[in-house]
Amino acid sequence: MTTPSKIQTGSLIVPTPGTALPLASVTTPCAKLTISADDNNANPIVVGDANVVAAVGASRRGNVILPGGSVAYDIDDLSKVFVDVITSNDKVIFSWTS
Repeated sequence: MTTPSKIQTGSLIVPTPGTALPLASVTTPCAKLTISADDNNANPIVVGDANVVAAVGASRRGNVILPGGSVAYDIDDLSKVFVDVITSNDKVIFSWTS
């Protein structure tokens, strides 16, 4: 197993609730990913695959991250990770190793 050689960072503002957005629009290799919900977000964000749903209720799909919280994943490509929000313009902050 190769040890990652650098840490990179990014952020994403999700303008429209109900529209899952990928963390990257093109293939972006990574080894470890940490995603945080901005402290100033009005509501939690939800992270998952392209079918992620943040809406409250039975249709919700993905991992819920409260404002100020974070979650880590082992994944090979940022473009495989999607985010949905409940509130317009909530922000996702992320860092990854590659």
